[in-house]
Amino acid sequence: MKVQTKSAGILDNFSDTSVLDEKESWPVLRFFDFLDLKLGNRLTDAIFCHHQLREDMCILLNGRNIRILPDGLNTQLKDGDSIFICIVISGG
Repeated sequence: MKVQTKSAGILDNFSDTSVLDEKESWPVLRFFDFLDLKLGNRLTDAIFCHHQLREDMCILLNGRNIRILPDGLNTQLKDGDSIFICIVISGG
């Protein structure tokens, strides 16, 4: 299974194309555990707090916000999926 990860802003150095040797699909959260092994825990330290997605973080799975998907971070990945990670900035 091949999954592309892109990021923007201060998280830009986490862009990656990962090929998983597994034939079974993985939930998004398990995929982040896999990336931690490759990147040394820096990614999850940046986007999670107490095992919850930080409020200022946005994860898009194939262009859809992970927070609005029925299974959220437990959504199963498929071959060719794309994950985009960025910080949400708001103000007026």
